[in-house]
Amino acid sequence: MEPRRPHRLAHALLLLLLCVRLVPSAGPPAAVGPALGRSGTWAVGLLPRAARGNVVRDVAQTIPAARRVLDFVAGSIVFDDRIAACPRGGYSCAHRDRGSPALRWRIHLQRDATADTYPADRFLVLHEIGHAVDGLVLDASDRAAFARAVDASLHGEPCRGRDGEPCAPMVEIFADEFARWAGGFFDSYTAYRTPRLVAAEEMTRIIDRAVARRGRG
Repeated sequence: MEPRRPHRLAHALLLLLLCVRLVPSAGPPAAVGPALGRSGTWAVGLLPRAARGNVVRDVAQTIPAARRVLDFVAGSIVFDDRIAACPRGGYSCAHRDRGSPALRWRIHLQRDATADTYPADRFLVLHEIGHAVDGLVLDASDRAAFARAVDASLHGEPCRGRDGEPCAPMVEIFADEFARWAGGFFDSYTAYRTPRLVAAEEMTRIIDRAVARRGRG
């Protein structure tokens, strides 16, 4: 995902990392839990050293309502900086990992997105995690509920970004809205410039319902 790089704001004080299970993995990605929902830590060992702590801090600065789903997927995601694997090259992306039964999702992060924890950096990391949540946790009924919430917010009008251009596909809208919800942001910090569409309470309901269903599986 190509980031939009606004003027960077001063750092906010970092939240305590004990709020969620966020331990930078110095080991190989094989340490990732083999099953969705199992206890696990974020596998960031394939990122440059400084980036590992930044990604961990990005996730630590999420709202309490997001921590259940983040805990749920933590053991099933591997981060690296191999953006050459991304379709557009040069920009971050996320995709299902078909190469190993022990790994569920890969997130490839461009280095400027993990060089610090400014709002735009944090938003992009959460955007890519949103793709993983979409692929790992949501099912067709959850995606339909999200699409209905988007449609209801538009009141019959076409979806347009804040620059007036047509909105991105629904998978990108979800990732943007996930990042905005989880990070407590008011606006989108990606080039999609997705407007505010789904209320935080509705995002919480959709995602909690999906996690509960997956947890019973």
